[in-house]
Amino acid sequence: MIADQKMTRWSHLGFTLFLFFSSELILFTKSAYASEPRTPNNGSEILENLSATSNQQSNKLKTLRKNLETSPNNLDLASQLAKAYIGIARENTDVRYYGYAQAVLKPWWEKQNPPVEALLLRATLNQQRHQYTKAIDDLKLLLKRQPRHAQAWLTLSIIQQVQGNYQSARASCSALSRVSSIWLSNLCHSQVLGYTGSTERAYKMQQALALQLKTSRPDLLQWILGISAETALRMGKKKQAEINFEKALKLPLRDAYLLRIYSDYLLEENREAVVLKLLKDEEKDSALLLRMAIAAKRANQKQLMSDYQKLLESRFKAARLRGSNLHERDEALYLLEFAGDLKKALKLARNNWNVQKEPDDALILLRAALASHSETDVQTIRNWIAQTQLQDFRIQKLLDKPETGATDV
Repeated sequence: MIADQKMTRWSHLGFTLFLFFSSELILFTKSAYASEPRTPNNGSEILENLSATSNQQSNKLKTLRKNLETSPNNLDLASQLAKAYIGIARENTDVRYYGYAQAVLKPWWEKQNPPVEALLLRATLNQQRHQYTKAIDDLKLLLKRQPRHAQAWLTLSIIQQVQGNYQSARASCSALSRVSSIWLSNLCHSQVLGYTGSTERAYKMQQALALQLKTSRPDLLQWILGISAETALRMGKKKQAEINFEKALKLPLRDAYLLRIYSDYLLEENREAVVLKLLKDEEKDSALLLRMAIAAKRANQKQLMSDYQKLLESRFKAARLRGSNLHERDEALYLLEFAGDLKKALKLARNNWNVQKEPDDALILLRAALASHSETDVQTIRNWIAQTQLQDFRIQKLLDKPETGATDV
């Protein structure tokens, strides 16, 4: 079963999380970690409540499960149930449901050449757990069979962006433009532009895309507004970022990734009290819990900080026991913020950088490198900026600081 998921754009994804663009298209976002395993005191103890679902949703799941028990090799039924689980995982930031989705796909999971629908879902779940090579292999196999499969092209471009392979991502966006809507194609291209030196143009495209959305799709509107806010922040335009954040947060949806990037912005602005209020009752999501711990520390709420730290440390420990590496960026940030092992923070940040290369990944590696006086890793980021032409005010601000005593670690 899939145990962890890291917060990313869909980020480096990430990610990664799901917005159902239509019956055909799925977009990713971010989420949480499972808590530390333990043995119950007695058989009647409630270990944890499962994510709440509506009666209608619950009845649908029961019906699908019952039908699938009767016909376990019915791909149509398995696909419907897997998609339902994926939707719940995203909505409730409950990663167990990704595991449930994989379980119902068991008859096709290990096959070298499964049906197209199984390939797409397998790629989706492998992307979620950052098994990018496996996901790309499945998507390329799918596209060899169905070259006009829009969702496969979109998902492939997302993974390529997460890996920092922008030339391939651009090609995938171009392929998408031949088989999908102008809106979706422009969205895809705006992301690549935002990473490769055309941030202002990307921001204008994203603002135009937001205006074109109907109010019947608040999920997509919130998502594109969040992307616009990120793009504005990379340009150093805090006022525009704040406007986009406020618009996104007014929508009647609560998205974990949006909360994470807004919390990071608030912490940069020394508005820790707002973070604690914004993230109240969000302890289940480890990335958000980390931001709460940082805010509590800066607000001098020592007991609250201690409680959050204990929870985070148990989750990081549990992830390590499972052999998971999806927590590494957040654990590196935790060590940097709470005067932890700097060498370990740098190691985790390096490991994370080897897997994914979004701006936040560059930022955490740079912070760890500067804290550890590692000129080699600082140069890695300088080279990356030069290669991609990435524009990011936050990264550049750190790079422009006078370097003192830099050595190789």
